[in-house]
Amino acid sequence: MKDKAMAMVLASFAADSLALGAHWIYSTGKITKDFGRIEQFLNPDPDSYHATKKKGEFTHYGDQALVLLESLAARSGFDPEDFSRR
Repeated sequence: MKDKAMAMVLASFAADSLALGAHWIYSTGKITKDFGRIEQFLNPDPDSYHATKKKGEFTHYGDQALVLLESLAARSGFDPEDFSRR
């Protein structure tokens, strides 16, 4: 079961990084036109919500998930105070 949980977490981080370039674009037509099938890491557009990010980095969802994972590992479970501090 631990292998499946680890695979799930790693896959979610990989998918989040792949989504960065097109993140928060809700028009499937625009995504298809501007990006096609996304199969590699892409820099977000300079006027996007993630203009300070570079390809391969996480969206804010991935950033939050990593902080949560670090907190869970450090505290051996969910500690809202620790998660909030991080």
